[in-house]
Amino acid sequence: MPQVGIDDNFFELGGDSLQVLKVISRVRSQPELGFELKLRDLMQKPSIAELCGYQAAEPAAAAPDPLLALNSRLAHRPALFCLHAGFGTVFDYEPLARRLEGRRTVYGLQCRMLLDPHWQDQSLLAMAQAYTQRIRAQQAKGPYYLLGWSLGGALTQLVAHELEQQGETVAFAGLVDSYVAGTAEAGNWREDLGDFLKFVLGHSSEEAQALMALHAADLPEHQAAAAVIEAALHGSNEQAALGAGELTQIFNTGSRLKALALAQRQLPAIKVTAHRWWVAGRDDERRVFEAQVGHHGVDRLLAGGHYELLRGDELLDDLELRLECTLAIA
Repeated sequence: MPQVGIDDNFFELGGDSLQVLKVISRVRSQPELGFELKLRDLMQKPSIAELCGYQAAEPAAAAPDPLLALNSRLAHRPALFCLHAGFGTVFDYEPLARRLEGRRTVYGLQCRMLLDPHWQDQSLLAMAQAYTQRIRAQQAKGPYYLLGWSLGGALTQLVAHELEQQGETVAFAGLVDSYVAGTAEAGNWREDLGDFLKFVLGHSSEEAQALMALHAADLPEHQAAAAVIEAALHGSNEQAALGAGELTQIFNTGSRLKALALAQRQLPAIKVTAHRWWVAGRDDERRVFEAQVGHHGVDRLLAGGHYELLRGDELLDDLELRLECTLAIA
């Protein structure tokens, strides 16, 4: 950028998750600067003024603010609010936010447990109620546009229901390969940690298994996760810039969110005709979903795997089209 003011928002200027990692890495490589920078610092304080304390801080007891702008803000169109998935982050929506730059503001609702290690959410419903309140603080009246991938799909269903219960209009509810309440099993935290090593840190299945065998033997969950993630960072990808502590916090947040998801046995029906995208092979889960919320929705099958959907042109093209059509109707 030719110029950056102290009040400019890092993400509205075009900052993304890769550039966050670069900033953190640059700061950590220059200890003479005399300050530390963590991921949650940039997530909660995305301007120079906020980071340096020139803007008044929220009271220490206040809940972390989950809302994060993922592109530049526009006043003349309703924003798209995207609900976080199972690890609590919203960076999966970056490709869509870049596509919609200059046409629609995209906000991410990130998990507050990710922003504050001491914060504990008690249920998906309570989270949805808090997110609804934050969305209405940003945009007081509808129509509202919502999108959620994976666990974010279930949260989108819950938030849409909350908004409709408050008498507001939800013009668009998009659910991308959504988590279906009541269909998952508790499983083993070691399997979850292995998936974290593969999908977040980029290790192969064989590497993940070797790390688990070497560093997680006979340790309880949180100690094992910290030890394995610390070992996994040596020679790892760009995510290593975050450091073992922050990556362990992301994993712990995912574990807590999984427990809350398992406790949510059913989702409510909503009035808006939802747009739902699914990967192949989830027919049984789709039937369970429709038994809970009804047949009131439009389903489409997508090629590819669950973790690649939000970066694929097939979904992004369709999302652009559906959003524009919904806006034209409104």
